[in-house]
Amino acid sequence: MKRELRGLFFRLLIAFTAVIVITMSFSFYSSAVISKVRSVSIGNNLISLGMTKDSVIKVMGKPDTPPQCEFVYSNGKGDVIICFGEKNLVEAIIVRGTSTKYTVAGLKIGDTQEKVKNICGKPENTKVFDKGQVEAWYYPSKNLNFAFGISKKIISFSVNDFNPNEASK
Repeated sequence: MKRELRGLFFRLLIAFTAVIVITMSFSFYSSAVISKVRSVSIGNNLISLGMTKDSVIKVMGKPDTPPQCEFVYSNGKGDVIICFGEKNLVEAIIVRGTSTKYTVAGLKIGDTQEKVKNICGKPENTKVFDKGQVEAWYYPSKNLNFAFGISKKIISFSVNDFNPNEASK
């Protein structure tokens, strides 16, 4: 009888400990906020700030527009625009349209403002355009920007090193 009670006690203790660990892990994960972002995922590949034009072509193929200061890739459901700076290195990656194949920090076109807030935290700056049709959320400390349509879902996002707060100084 004592052995059965002791076994039951240990099973309950292990189960209780597991519940606490899982709960703590979930609350930590759901409240975790990302830091600086440097890449956009395309399937198993990444396009990152600072990449060369040749490196981008190796990952994405030749652009749909003649290569100049930006490469444009169109797949019928959206565009990826990759902008290069003076040293021919990626300075900005812009994704727009309806394609969900591109992700940034686990977010994709069509995700909600709530999901963005859970992953990125409160926006550092916001602005409304087109008579309320588009709302932009800016995260300059994370290199991220999002645009939301009237459905409050992502319609475009960008990764860049540009900080609008520093430009106005």
